[in-house]
Amino acid sequence: MSSLTKEGADKTVEAMEYGAVDFITKPSGSISLDIHTIESVIQSTVAEAAQANISVLSKQESSQNHHSSIMSAKPIQSDTPIVTIGASTGGPRALQQVLTSLPKSFPAPITIVQHMPPGFTKSLADRLNKLSSIHVKEAENGEKLEKGTAYIAPGGRQMEISQNGVELICHVTKKEPINGHEPSVDVLFRSVAQLKKCHPISVILTGMGSDGASGLLDLKKHHPRTIAMSQSEQSCVVYGMPQAAEKTGFIDYVLHLPEIGEALSQKIQTKR
Repeated sequence: MSSLTKEGADKTVEAMEYGAVDFITKPSGSISLDIHTIESVIQSTVAEAAQANISVLSKQESSQNHHSSIMSAKPIQSDTPIVTIGASTGGPRALQQVLTSLPKSFPAPITIVQHMPPGFTKSLADRLNKLSSIHVKEAENGEKLEKGTAYIAPGGRQMEISQNGVELICHVTKKEPINGHEPSVDVLFRSVAQLKKCHPISVILTGMGSDGASGLLDLKKHHPRTIAMSQSEQSCVVYGMPQAAEKTGFIDYVLHLPEIGEALSQKIQTKR
């Protein structure tokens, strides 16, 4: 259970890096006399944690142990590639492994929805930025997306992407939660689906529920050449979101977690 302070958020993100499955925000202050108001949240979070595959938290896998046909596939060539990633339970550790494996010169912007409440995504972005070669930050409304930068949607906001010529613009706004999620992977994916000129690569990482599956359908409908990846069941803390995405029939590659960063680097090449 964490307080909505910078110190509390930093400690929470650090705890998740070391193996905490999930967390619950305190309803008020440090004493939290009204803790009874989140009784159902505590019960559901504990129930979800009980189903988590905690064996994957005890080790960091090496990509040398896995091989996939994607490594031999021809890289895409596009003036406007964009990576979209969705994650929930177990996501902070998964994101760390993916982002820290990318080179500083990674030739595309990366947009990320990690299910987290307000006050925690900034700490997550700051921590990942310290560990990664690429730049990682919490997304801001109206900023232009840059190659080699990962943008994490702020908790309590929806993140969407628009296009001005070849420039991609980030929009962070207060909107209704979608299926209880704010930010929502579906919202991000659907906005990218509406872009006229881009080549998306979508990634669904570990998480409870099905967020991202519906948005993936939109991506594939409007951009049939979208490359869709999902995290393998064996490497997920919770297999819900990847499984839902795979059930759509539009996932191109099911990859173990250590393979994903390498696959992203291998697949994206800008036109020369």
